[in-house]
Amino acid sequence: MAITRPTADQLSFRSSVNGVQNLDDYREAAERGGRRLGDLLSDLFDNTGQFANDAFQFRVNSVTRQLQVRVGTFTDPEDSWADLAGIFRPQGLYINNAPYSTMDVVGDGTDLWLVTSDIAINEIANLADFQSSSKTFKILIGDAQGAAASYVTQAEDARDLANTYQGQALAYRNEAQSYASGSPADGSSSALILRNEAQNARDGILNNSAFNAVANDLNLGASSNIVQIQPYLDELDTLINGQITGSNPVRYNIDDVNSVAANMQNITTVVGLDARMADIVAFEPQITAVGNDLVGNNYVTAVAGVSQEIVTIATDLDLGASSVIRQFASGLSTTIDDLTINGVARGSVFYDNLNPGVFDLEESNNFVFDYAEWPSHNGVIEFKNAHNCREMQPFTIAIKQSAAYNPSSGTPASLTFVGFGGAGYNFKYPNGVAPTLTTANNNTDIITIGGYVLSPDPVNQTAAIIIGHMVNV
Repeated sequence: MAITRPTADQLSFRSSVNGVQNLDDYREAAERGGRRLGDLLSDLFDNTGQFANDAFQFRVNSVTRQLQVRVGTFTDPEDSWADLAGIFRPQGLYINNAPYSTMDVVGDGTDLWLVTSDIAINEIANLADFQSSSKTFKILIGDAQGAAASYVTQAEDARDLANTYQGQALAYRNEAQSYASGSPADGSSSALILRNEAQNARDGILNNSAFNAVANDLNLGASSNIVQIQPYLDELDTLINGQITGSNPVRYNIDDVNSVAANMQNITTVVGLDARMADIVAFEPQITAVGNDLVGNNYVTAVAGVSQEIVTIATDLDLGASSVIRQFASGLSTTIDDLTINGVARGSVFYDNLNPGVFDLEESNNFVFDYAEWPSHNGVIEFKNAHNCREMQPFTIAIKQSAAYNPSSGTPASLTFVGFGGAGYNFKYPNGVAPTLTTANNNTDIITIGGYVLSPDPVNQTAAIIIGHMVNV
């Protein structure tokens, strides 16, 4: 059966973007420069389908200072290069009204400037405008040539210094060699000579007969004194254990040996006292001098005369019935009982110079405040430690208004009672009105405030109730 085959120009390619395309025309349109599509793709990808890293080549044209690129494989090193952009083109010193292109490098006699955007002819008339233009950027400050020359000078100085150190190091090396094995300049012996002398001294010691004898003893050789004394030690051990045989008479006196052994502790004690007796003998002159002093000056008789005083002191220390110390303690206890009521001393007056207006109920139950001492006081009386008092502990406060008291000059005419340090005590007054001071100026009055503390609680400060009343004098 005959088969009909369509020609290439009869085949169509349907593109979702460009619609129906003739396949033959579509393939021919993809060819460039007479090169087939596969040939063009080989410039970008290798035989494994990976991107060809060497497909792109870049360079800077040394004449035009243009950054150039080419793609593909070429036999001619100058073939197919295309300009991308200029890069760092030196233009010398700035010229008024001259045109400059992007990436031109221009000098002003001291600094270097980079042109970041094209400058048309006559666009910038002078150097000052060039330096302040938004189309230029300073990339190097200072005289680069002068700096390079300075660096060269510094490098030469460093080289000369290195040569100096090299010479010194060589001299030190030679000197070290002379101290090691040569002849030092100061006339001392080298290390080699000292080593030889040490070896000779060692050999002399090793060849010394006395040293060899000690070494023989320490090594327990046949001729060692330590080895030779061993039989005597063995015999002594046999004697102690009562095992001597033959005609040795010691074995017949073994009971005497046992008797001595039973008293060995006494013997040891006497031996220990021998050292102490030596110490006493050493102090014999001092003992004699003390004895002569006691006898010659009649100190013994004098001490006997004060024996009664010693007995009296002993009686006092024993706290007997007739002891003065005991009698004083009893009287003191009675006095303290008379002075104390619920732990607060009666008759004592509390006055805190450091904290005027503060009344500590643990220190006293009487408090005096004198405006002559504190004419500008704010009238606040602070109760301290009221929560630590006994139940119904009384107190008295006397406030003196002196001639210096002047309520019109700022001194308050009323009193305020608060807890010290923020303690929240509950204050009660007659008719709920706090005591007030005399309002007249320069009056000399005394206000007495009496009261007592109810419900004190060391744990709960707010439970303490302070009740007061006022009496003018």
